[in-house]
Amino acid sequence: MPMIPPPRFRQVTAALVLALLLCRSEAAPAQVLFAGVRAGMTAEQVLAAVPGAGVPAEPRHLQGGDEERVSIEGLRLGGHEFVGRVYYRDDQLSQLMLDLVRRDLPPTQALAAYDAVLAAMTARHGTPSRQQDFLDDPLAPEREARWRSPDADIVLLYLGNGDGRGRFLSLLNVVFRPLPADR
Repeated sequence: MPMIPPPRFRQVTAALVLALLLCRSEAAPAQVLFAGVRAGMTAEQVLAAVPGAGVPAEPRHLQGGDEERVSIEGLRLGGHEFVGRVYYRDDQLSQLMLDLVRRDLPPTQALAAYDAVLAAMTARHGTPSRQQDFLDDPLAPEREARWRSPDADIVLLYLGNGDGRGRFLSLLNVVFRPLPADR
């Protein structure tokens, strides 16, 4: 007949297993945001670890003061080419933004690119937690999808702008924002 451990023994064992799992999860490496860029990396670490990474000649600044310290050429997502821009605030990686290289796509082509990137992101991160489409103005269509992983907020955004004479500015971005560890 098998011996059944006393209740106190089972409680202590369960507590030890839980403690080991928690310790193990804290020691786990930071989540890969995209293309080898991990939450918590310094600019120097990104430059050393990610192919195509370099220091931007003219760093961009975001409205909140975040500064682009690394750019990454030749990234591909959903069959399209992107430039990665790694931003820092107070020496902490604040976001990785992927910008579609082609900015002159007419809305039909830009929306097809959005759909291809959405499919690739959904395959990797699952169904978006939120999606919005504002396609009623053919000269200024917009689309957005959002995901939240345990370590990051992710936003896919398309903004189109046409001048009515056949010229377009299509912005297609994917933004990965690491969540603070103490949230």
